Amino acid sequence: MSLPTSSEKELHPSEVGRIIYERKQELYKMRADNTGKLPYELILVLNRPCMITNNIDVADGLSNGPVGKLCYVERDENHEIIRIWMKFPKLCGRKRATKSIEES
Repeated sequence: MSLPTSSEKELHPSEVGRIIYERKQELYKMRADNTGKLPYELILVLNRPCMITNNIDVADGLSNGPVGKLCYVERDENHEIIRIWMKFPKLCGRKRATKSIEES
């Protein structure tokens, strides 16, 4: 679900707004099992606590309950969010963090 790039088709701003609205409606209607158990909207604030409320990777400590802080929001060249960096206590999420650093 992405908008066409400028090389594919030029869109009038009102058309872009309509497409974004339709995509948001599609997302809003999706069940949690179809979104990787992510909520429709996620509001995060830098350097503020955030709790994991789903089991992401239990073996890595990323399960329901840990509280961490949002440290960094990584964006691509179009300013779209591609990854968020959280800091959790102890060993929570170490495997995932190591893998993400290696991929960067």
